[in-house]
Amino acid sequence: MISKRSDMELIESFFTLLNDRGIDYGIMRNAQEVAEGDAHDIDMCIRASRMQEAETLLNKQAERLGWKLHLKTGSSS
Repeated sequence: MISKRSDMELIESFFTLLNDRGIDYGIMRNAQEVAEGDAHDIDMCIRASRMQEAETLLNKQAERLGWKLHLKTGSSS
């Protein structure tokens, strides 16, 4: 089982990478719930033009930290 600290390390480091690369994002729900151990996913909005870059960053960071990811992305009007 993944520890809460490990959850937060991946989440916080991903947000840092997004900020460092100037990728704007909005957190829609669940960031606090993940931190508290009450949820397992975070809903975010990222511009379509930056989505691939953000996914690549997340995958590389997850691999570096020993995670395997299942990403579900999509568009909504």
